[in-house]
Amino acid sequence: MTDSENHEIAFADLPLRERLPDYLAMFGAGLAGAVVVALVATVFGPTFTGSLTNILILYAVLLYLAGGTSGGGYANLGLGGLAAVTKRNRAETLDDRLRRGLRPERNPRAFWQVVGGTAYLAIAIAVILVT
Repeated sequence: MTDSENHEIAFADLPLRERLPDYLAMFGAGLAGAVVVALVATVFGPTFTGSLTNILILYAVLLYLAGGTSGGGYANLGLGGLAAVTKRNRAETLDDRLRRGLRPERNPRAFWQVVGGTAYLAIAIAVILVT
């Protein structure tokens, strides 16, 4: 059955006000996880603020990479290489899709991953400036 037959709405198709609490919950969970890891790392020697800023910067980099890769359609580039290695029929690459005028699908999660990465980076900078 397709989504239209089930009358189910995909998460990406929900309005922002319905998706935002989930995004904020994941951001808060990530922030809480960074604090816990920084507290554990403090036991082994480094300062809490140093550990926290390093973890937040790592989160920011990972979210930038994840958001940029999936949002720009670059995740599809590996499919051509995978098809060549497994000797399957040639997979459609991003260049093929762009030649035909097809753009990557809408992916609001990728945008919010980059926004979350920017927020983690801003918190890391604020922690550095305050201490």
